[in-house]
Amino acid sequence: AEYGDRSMDQETANRLIDQTAYVLCLDVPRGTQIGLDLREGVADEKFKGFKLIPPGVHFLFYNALSKEGKDYGPRLGFFFHASPRQVIVRKWNPSEEVLDDRLLSNGDIERYSAGALQHDFDRNLVPYDMNLHMPWFSLSNYVSPKVSSRFEILGKTIDSSVYRYPNEAPRDVSPNQTIYFTTIP
Repeated sequence: AEYGDRSMDQETANRLIDQTAYVLCLDVPRGTQIGLDLREGVADEKFKGFKLIPPGVHFLFYNALSKEGKDYGPRLGFFFHASPRQVIVRKWNPSEEVLDDRLLSNGDIERYSAGALQHDFDRNLVPYDMNLHMPWFSLSNYVSPKVSSRFEILGKTIDSSVYRYPNEAPRDVSPNQTIYFTTIP
């Protein structure tokens, strides 16, 4: 379903506003499957990201729609650790079909962050589904900032495949790309 309903009662929103984070997802093409934690939807032309994200570890994921509009590419995503009044800004990179933070200057990020904190994007942001917070929290509550800082992949895009589309040759995967696993106490 498209992320059409972006409403939340005003009393709840006002109570949560200073305790939660934002993720701006700029220029995401219409039809892209996109989700946060346990909620998934399809971006419409107004979609600009997510708001009222509780503190803690979260996973944002997405699948690009093919140019023909028939198939989806592999699932991509990234983990992040949200803190109150934090704004994460990513912009769609059409050539790589990823949400990318390298396309924005520090000045752009500061301006977008200020706009989000001043509620300039609110009508186009999907509120975090608080009905799914406890199930997500039960999966992620042991991942503290200290533990998440040990994630080699934190903040970097995770790609579910070396192939983007069925007829494409595999992308080069550097032998120097390593994912490290640690024992979590």
